[in-house]
Amino acid sequence: MGYAETYAQMSDDELLNVATDLASLEEHAGLALTAELSRRKLSETDIIQYRQRLASFKPEDFGGRKNMWRGP
Repeated sequence: MGYAETYAQMSDDELLNVATDLASLEEHAGLALTAELSRRKLSETDIIQYRQRLASFKPEDFGGRKNMWRGP
């Protein structure tokens, strides 16, 4: 499956999550991502708002553990 097909199957949030690190993608992946974002009418503003939403989460939002890969 190619990049375009993979991105087409993702939810908007999954796509926005990938888009938060667009600069790290291979050229073809970035082009496919940009095309899918455009097809869904998701903008740079949507990406920024998604980043802000992620940044607003607290450890308590994930069951109260400060580091989910370590003990309580």
